[in-house]
Amino acid sequence: MTKLKDTPPGMTDLGRKYRRMEQGFKEYRVFLTAVELGLFDRLMKQISAEDLAEQAGIHAGMTGKLLDVLTALGFIVKTAAGYCNTKETTAFLTREGAFFFQRFRFLFKGELPQIFRADRSPHPGPGTEEKKITHL
Repeated sequence: MTKLKDTPPGMTDLGRKYRRMEQGFKEYRVFLTAVELGLFDRLMKQISAEDLAEQAGIHAGMTGKLLDVLTALGFIVKTAAGYCNTKETTAFLTREGAFFFQRFRFLFKGELPQIFRADRSPHPGPGTEEKKITHL
């Protein structure tokens, strides 16, 4: 009979674990980008991606893609009239929400990701500086 100490450890699927971790990080980064841009406060009423981008001063093409991902993650909904928050998102993630989660405001340094800057192409070159968000 083999002793437990002589049995090699079982192999786990680390690739699956790492892919789950990576996916979680990507989803969290999308969420933080929405917080950094102040999107949840702007999505309390239905608005088109183009109008939201103009209102927030961010890149229009990337805004639509971000809103589609937020829709897939369940933070917002998309209708024929545009995008808007779910009831839960309004309650927890907007300043006027009954259960506003204040700490989300402090999870970022106030830097707008370059890809969403309206004055830059979606793929800025090296040496491009990011703008500081001052409206939060």
